[in-house]
Amino acid sequence: MKKMLIILLLAAALHLQGAPLLVIAKTANIAWDPVTKLADGSALPAGGTISYDVVVQPTGGGTTTVLATVSTTQATVNFPAPWSLYDVGVRAVLTYQGNNILSAVAWGSVAGTPSPFSFLSGQAPGTTSNLRLQ
Repeated sequence: MKKMLIILLLAAALHLQGAPLLVIAKTANIAWDPVTKLADGSALPAGGTISYDVVVQPTGGGTTTVLATVSTTQATVNFPAPWSLYDVGVRAVLTYQGNNILSAVAWGSVAGTPSPFSFLSGQAPGTTSNLRLQ
């Protein structure tokens, strides 16, 4: 209980410091636009394929962990630890001639504006029951 209170206070502090969105969830569905060109704007090489690494990092910094590699532009994120704060990101992986070339990680955006959003891995408490007058 004490750990949960500390995490919730940390989440509130991060939100006040400019984090625009805090979502409490055990999983999250995310989506992004496809990569169709190289970073310099030139065409992808013939025979090259693009996949995407879905990554999380503890909010405030820490080790970036690849949770999944997908070929589509959407994924379901299952957070690794309960009651922990995570930032979610995606990076493109160009596979060409047996080599994987990684883009920078694109962290979340809100309403199309690049701006990290954080997830508190957990779920809401159960609904109260038997509400009555006394």
